[in-house]
Amino acid sequence: MFLGEAGKGIPPSAVFPLVEKEEIEKRGLTPQDVLIASLLAGLREMGVLNQAVVLLAMERAGKYLFRYAKVVNLVKGGESVEEAFEALKKVFPPSLEMNISEENGRYVVEVKTELCKICPRAIGELELPGSLCPTVGIIKGFLEETCGVKLSPVIRNGTLVEKSEEKCKFIYEVEA
Repeated sequence: MFLGEAGKGIPPSAVFPLVEKEEIEKRGLTPQDVLIASLLAGLREMGVLNQAVVLLAMERAGKYLFRYAKVVNLVKGGESVEEAFEALKKVFPPSLEMNISEENGRYVVEVKTELCKICPRAIGELELPGSLCPTVGIIKGFLEETCGVKLSPVIRNGTLVEKSEEKCKFIYEVEA
């Protein structure tokens, strides 16, 4: 067992390599980012969390981020999807580099993998199979509240997130 500064008996898995100054600076990590990613990873490892629950919970969080953004005058409500997306990046940027585009009536979001701040895998060291991306729900909830649209994440190849070494990509359909 590793004996950390905060106490005894901290398992080696709790001392993750990401807490190196270079990685923190590259991703622009805050303690809140590490808290979110490691909390989600820990709950998943305990078997009490899956992508469906994360999607719903983070959608709710996205709606609360809208309320916050409204109070601090970053949004009014009724913005376009693109304007709302830019406002979200100011309120709570899940990544230092993420973009949204419209393709065939769908919204496509791409997040640069190495700059994601709340990834349960990269930051929280989740080692179980499957997706647990909180960003999909955060964006959905924020955009729905801000723009008054109803979005539905698209499942492709059994997952919400198409992940490559360079980027994570997810798609939302606009519901009528």
